[in-house]
Amino acid sequence: MFLKFISSDQLRRFSTVLLISTIIIGAVGRTYYYIRHTQQENLYLDASHAYEEFCRLQKKVSPEQSKKTAQFLIKNYSKTPYAQLVRLKVAQAAVQQNQLQEATQHLSAIMTQTKDPDLYMIAKKRRARVLMAMGKLDEALQLIDHPDAQSYTTAIEEIKGDIFLALGQKEKAVDSYYTAKHALPDIEKLQPLLQMKLDDLGNIKEALPSL
Repeated sequence: MFLKFISSDQLRRFSTVLLISTIIIGAVGRTYYYIRHTQQENLYLDASHAYEEFCRLQKKVSPEQSKKTAQFLIKNYSKTPYAQLVRLKVAQAAVQQNQLQEATQHLSAIMTQTKDPDLYMIAKKRRARVLMAMGKLDEALQLIDHPDAQSYTTAIEEIKGDIFLALGQKEKAVDSYYTAKHALPDIEKLQPLLQMKLDDLGNIKEALPSL
């Protein structure tokens, strides 16, 4: 009904304005996307260079200076994966210095913040090992005893076996080691270590008919 009261000339002008507005909005949107995309690329590039420099200098500077640099990188590149890679390096150094509580805090932060499933599993496995070293066996078992992707079964079950063994639960340890061994039988590098652990446990296999 509204169009009946508009002349053809007015309608043409209205259509032209609408078209120009659409073009301008589209151009602004593309420009904004380009700027954001370029900024993100530059941020990732800067973070990559900073991480490489951190790794190069980590062993050449004092632990205190290394921690300060790590804190700076984690804060300023928190929106990139490199912040979590820095945390992983800091956690490793903390373990080497027997600062286990600090190590587990960094590994926990990685698990909370990363979106990379592989990095998540690396942090999870290392945190379980650190908790074991701290004598927190039940906490380590609770952390690791959750279903994950099948590709991680071998690593998870091996850690579970180590925890059960430390808890004195040898039958459960054997069960986990066998699960680990048969989960990915094509990975030959893992077989000798798992077999050695099973051999060290003697003939417990015979006591486990379910195996």
